[in-house]
Amino acid sequence: MDRMGLMRRCGKTWSLCRAIRSRDIRPLTVGPKGSRASIRAWCLLLATMAVTACATGHPIPPAYTQEELAARCFRTGGWWHGVPPDSLFSGFCEYSAPRFP
Repeated sequence: MDRMGLMRRCGKTWSLCRAIRSRDIRPLTVGPKGSRASIRAWCLLLATMAVTACATGHPIPPAYTQEELAARCFRTGGWWHGVPPDSLFSGFCEYSAPRFP
């Protein structure tokens, strides 16, 4: 006999229903503890995947070197302001604004 048949058969006799449920090893419902634990596990899995995906791969080199940028700046009539090679900032090109009479 299936589970629902047993539950219908036990009727209002609570002790018989408990006895039938105690023999059945399947849980009736998932409690809030189980659902919170599974949500935490999924969040931890997603966070781990995101960190792993962002940490893999080679760093992308810059599109132009500082020497190429300086040469372009001089060709276009600007002043190149370089920085030491170990600096975190790159150099920049300065242009003068046109003067109006």
